[in-house]
Amino acid sequence: MTPSGLVMPGSYDHGIVILSVLISILAAYAALDLAGRVAAARGKATLVWLMGGATTSGIGTWSMHFTAMRAFSLPVPVKYDWPTVFLSLLPAACGFAAALFLMSRREIGWLRVLAGGIFVGGGISATHYTAMTSMRLAGMCHYSPFLVTLSVLLAILLSVVPLWLIFVHSTSKAGRRVPKVGSILALGAANPVMHFSAMAGTTFTRSAAVPDLAHALSISTIGLQVFAIIPLMVLTVALAISLVDRLQKESALLDELFEQAPQAVVLTDPDNRVLRVNSEFTRVFGYNPQEAIGRRLEGLIVPDEARDEFHKHTELVATRGQRVDAEGVRQRKDGSILHTSILRLPVALPGGQSVLYAIFRDITERKRAEEELRRSEAYLAEGQRLAHTGSWAYNPSGFFDHWSQEMFHIYGFDPAKGAPNLAEYLGTAHPEDREFIAGTIEEMVAQGVGCDIRKRILRLGGEVRILRCVGVPVFDNGILKSIVGTAMDVTEQEELTQALQLSFKKLRALAARLQVIREEERSRVAREIHDELGQALTAIKIDLTSLLRAASTGKGVEARRSESILKLLDETIQSVRRIATELRPVVLDELGLVAAVEWATEEFQARTGTKCRLDLPQADVVIDPERATALFRIFQETLTNVARHANASEVNVRLAKEDRNLILEVHDNGTGASKEQLAATNSLGILGMRESALLLGGELTIFGAAGEGTTVIARIPEAHPTRPEEGK
Repeated sequence: MTPSGLVMPGSYDHGIVILSVLISILAAYAALDLAGRVAAARGKATLVWLMGGATTSGIGTWSMHFTAMRAFSLPVPVKYDWPTVFLSLLPAACGFAAALFLMSRREIGWLRVLAGGIFVGGGISATHYTAMTSMRLAGMCHYSPFLVTLSVLLAILLSVVPLWLIFVHSTSKAGRRVPKVGSILALGAANPVMHFSAMAGTTFTRSAAVPDLAHALSISTIGLQVFAIIPLMVLTVALAISLVDRLQKESALLDELFEQAPQAVVLTDPDNRVLRVNSEFTRVFGYNPQEAIGRRLEGLIVPDEARDEFHKHTELVATRGQRVDAEGVRQRKDGSILHTSILRLPVALPGGQSVLYAIFRDITERKRAEEELRRSEAYLAEGQRLAHTGSWAYNPSGFFDHWSQEMFHIYGFDPAKGAPNLAEYLGTAHPEDREFIAGTIEEMVAQGVGCDIRKRILRLGGEVRILRCVGVPVFDNGILKSIVGTAMDVTEQEELTQALQLSFKKLRALAARLQVIREEERSRVAREIHDELGQALTAIKIDLTSLLRAASTGKGVEARRSESILKLLDETIQSVRRIATELRPVVLDELGLVAAVEWATEEFQARTGTKCRLDLPQADVVIDPERATALFRIFQETLTNVARHANASEVNVRLAKEDRNLILEVHDNGTGASKEQLAATNSLGILGMRESALLLGGELTIFGAAGEGTTVIARIPEAHPTRPEEGK
């Protein structure tokens, strides 16, 4: 316990106290500003800014302490040992230097921040208690351990906060302004909070001991000037140096940004005389700075046809202060013309002066591409018009993203109203097709599939048009983005197709009728030849034989002539029978198709010497005469072609009934027929065979290969197809 009678009361001059706080804040501002240079600097500059920041912080802390001690009064004279006073400069400066060294590293964590705070707070505390030991008075100092500890902790805490705000929290863009102010106030408060907390824990008691005043000085008005005005001057110089450095860096940065701008940039005075150009201006227009500066801009890069536009823009910028965004043509040094986008705006300078800032970007390639695109779109639109084909794009959300000009023409919509909505689109559908079209759209959207359909639409006035619509889905990362497609007006083509199909039906009906008539006529002629002409010739032979026998009984010339006449008559009778058989084989009508095929094969083998192998049903095939005749005629034509073209040594013939179809298959081992020979327009025999099969609802297939022979397969259904209407 300290006897209360020995305790000396102290008092403060509040004005000087406030001054000490201001000195601390000013010192914090200067020190932190210099600290920011440490983090950004490289090489030797780092050491310079580190020493400057440490010195500024040390002087600020030192000045704040002795200014505050100048505000403190005791009932006894107080002097200070000047070597210890100046020694007290070192702890704060060294502590701040150590903290800056830690915080200038690339990776900053909480441990570094805490260590930096300990260095700064410890330096402030060490400066305070070192300065307290410089006091010389007739008394003794007593310290409260609790308040001493508290003052040190407060100094460290208030030092950690600005370091965290400046070096950690300021990396967030939103927090840069707040940390700057907060860190200055926190560090500025660290000195006075620590000082006055420590002074609150300090008790002065009277003492009879005589102080050592060998190196002691008193704090007087001169001392105030030394501890306040001089540090203020030092701090001001430090701030000025920092400000000059910042301005130089900002100026260098602006110069670099101006030079490295990706567009051509030029500064002019209000009279359009060039003040400065960047490197991109030189590259684009060909003028270096020496050639451009001092000349009027219109004389450099503005062609004659663009002068009026240039002066109009200049009036808007220079006189009215308006910004101009435009496009125009400009001229290079070599006289070539380029398209540019132009940005011109006024820039106000101190003193009421102004300059004009212009940015030019070469858009020649873009203009060329736009022109090519316009030309391509024009070609596409003209092609769609000529082909009656429009293009469209449907968004799954329920509207059309794209609707070409030809689509408006096809559907009859007004282009001024834009693409139709889904309801308007479905409203054009033919009532019988509307549900089908709506279902197709739902299926494409739901399943992500395309379509290829024909539909009918109703235009104004009730005109019906037939369209072929093709759509394909477009996906992005597996998600259906749109369905794009075309719509072609095929009304005329459909009408022509229907007319052609009707014509084919009529021609086939006519061919069928002619085939029937031809077979009937063949049968009639064959019967007449066989019955009437054959019988007549036979009767003539009988009568002639009797006459010759009665007239000539000798063996002379008359006998030989009689035999010759009879022989000729026999041959004539055989020819008549052969012709009648070829016109209409009696075996086909009397014995059926199987016997007729077997007879025709034997005749072919006897006539050509070609070996034939037969695969025929055991019993006759029961079919109507029309089918039997058609298959037999196809078989006859096939054998004729083999004899004429195949040069075959063997022919295989198969007749069968499969799946309610009659199958006739003929294969030879001859030279084979190529696709070109089979498709030749002069192959009338093959064409007749195909038509015979088609008329009965069947088909004829012929294939072959060189050296492998040819195969003919006729397939005709058992049931008689509905014959096309005749006479239509």
